[in-house]
Amino acid sequence: MEAKATPEKNGSSRVTLLLDVISKLVPAAAVVVAAIVANQFQAANSAANLLNQREQADSALRAGMLRDLINPITASGKDLGKMPLDQEQLLVELLALNFNEHFELKPLMLHVDGRLAREQSAPNGQQPSIDARESLRSVARRVTQRQLAQLTAIGDHAPAEQKSCIYTYRLKLAPAQRAAQTAVAPPTPACTDQPINQFFGDLISLESPDGAYSLAFTLRPPKNWQEQTFDALMYISGRNSTGQQVKRVSAEQDFTLTWFDFPFTDNTLLADGVRFSLVLDRVDASRNEVQVKLVWFPRDYFSPRERPVNHLQQREKLGLLPK
Repeated sequence: MEAKATPEKNGSSRVTLLLDVISKLVPAAAVVVAAIVANQFQAANSAANLLNQREQADSALRAGMLRDLINPITASGKDLGKMPLDQEQLLVELLALNFNEHFELKPLMLHVDGRLAREQSAPNGQQPSIDARESLRSVARRVTQRQLAQLTAIGDHAPAEQKSCIYTYRLKLAPAQRAAQTAVAPPTPACTDQPINQFFGDLISLESPDGAYSLAFTLRPPKNWQEQTFDALMYISGRNSTGQQVKRVSAEQDFTLTWFDFPFTDNTLLADGVRFSLVLDRVDASRNEVQVKLVWFPRDYFSPRERPVNHLQQREKLGLLPK
């Protein structure tokens, strides 16, 4: 008679069978997992290589375009300053439209605008050509609006310090009875999208979004509205934690505001990373009115042309450091 199998032997057989199955499945599963991981890695590597190639091609294209635009303008020798005016204007407009984030183009655009005022005359030879200068200013307006759009692209869900704050001021000539006075305008309320009406010569005051700085500025009417340039005077003072002004960070700026002041390149950077910019938005010479925008940048903003030196601090501002 055959001996009956005991429970211990049955359990041992099942364990042996299970181990045998596992030993056969594990290598197969490992091969499958390895294939999946390798495929994902290859896909990610291919995407990274494609992105790098596209960046390199784009950089090469932009470098070639920049060289072709800059070389005629910076030509030395007998051709210096003798480039045809329409050609120089075209090159400068292309530079502004394609490289406005990386270069301060205000001096070059002011130079071309000055040449247009001096050399480009109407048929009677008396009045400067308004159309040619307006074309250059139109390009400047496009650049300004494009940069402002990038600053306001952050969604409403972002923290307040990561958002920009843009104030719009509409200034006109003061009434005759107060033309010789400098009035102090009421403080500007918290960040608002509504245009704020003021007069030329008014001292307009406001605080930075974080309350750390107090800013006041005044704009004077132009002597010639066709030039569309405005003399500005600006006062900046810091505040401590109790709200008192701190004289050691006070500053005064006296400058001329033109269409060629762009937010990304023509801004004031304060010691703690706060920055702001004042730009033209609209000029109505027929009504003697001007509209300007004062832009507070997001906290710790830096433009594409800037290269932070302290990468640890940069990663901290971006929230990339381990906690």
